[in-house]
Amino acid sequence: MLVDINMNISQENTTKRGKPDKSCPQGGVLSPLLWCLVENDLLEDLQKEGFLVYGYADDTVILVRGNVHTTLRDLTTNALQIV
Repeated sequence: MLVDINMNISQENTTKRGKPDKSCPQGGVLSPLLWCLVENDLLEDLQKEGFLVYGYADDTVILVRGNVHTTLRDLTTNALQIV
């Protein structure tokens, strides 16, 4: 398991730091196959809704842009509902 992972979220002059509550086992033989089966559909679903997404090995990035906090909140909420 990956442990002691730090996350930073920054916007303008504000940065939030934290650690995830859970993690996934790393290095399993079945993990890449299961990830591909799930990830491909997830990336397609997010792209169909207009989100800019990237899949790297076993990570996913959903890029959300907006001019105001409410727009960012709404877009992020919509993306997370799809996930």
